[in-house]
Amino acid sequence: RCTFSSPYRLSLDSSTDAQVAKVVESEIGNGDHGICGTVDRWAVYPNCPQVLMEWLLAQDEALLVAINGTHTTFGDMLMSLISNKLVWIPGYGALAYLLWRHYPKKEFFLSILIVIPVILIADQTASSLLKPLIARPRPCHVQELEGILHLVNDHCGGPYGFVSSHASNFFAIALYVGWHLRKMFVWLPILLFTLAGLVSFSRVYLGVHYP
Repeated sequence: RCTFSSPYRLSLDSSTDAQVAKVVESEIGNGDHGICGTVDRWAVYPNCPQVLMEWLLAQDEALLVAINGTHTTFGDMLMSLISNKLVWIPGYGALAYLLWRHYPKKEFFLSILIVIPVILIADQTASSLLKPLIARPRPCHVQELEGILHLVNDHCGGPYGFVSSHASNFFAIALYVGWHLRKMFVWLPILLFTLAGLVSFSRVYLGVHYP
């Protein structure tokens, strides 16, 4: 466990993750970060958030490499299909049919008119706001991962990979349509969120996004 209180007081006890404790103790020991006192049960460590963030990023990268490393010929084909937006057009049509079948015409057309800006807002928030704001490179553009990641058909994408537009769009659709049809089809929200999660997983498997 790693608990904080101002100014970034880190509790080092037996339940602290071994890797975090090792990094923190090594950083405290080198004396390069203005650390006062000795490594004890409590250590005042101003750079603790930075160390934890570096550790989280390292775990994120390790999980990416592990998932991407499970690639097979069939998996490459399947995940490429799942990640292809055009493949889901029949699914969009099926959802539209369910809305049309179970709602009056006026409410149906209103739902369609609303779902379009919902998707646009999700897409633009991800691609035009968060990606350039956070500016985290796609893993397939990271030099240290060259030769490690398996890229299907050498496809990578734009410069930034956080957050995934594919994931945000699919979860937006799952939330909106699932909410509207939840009473008539109690299983539908579960199915839609499962599919959205599968699309998100496919992006990691293909090496174009971090988990």
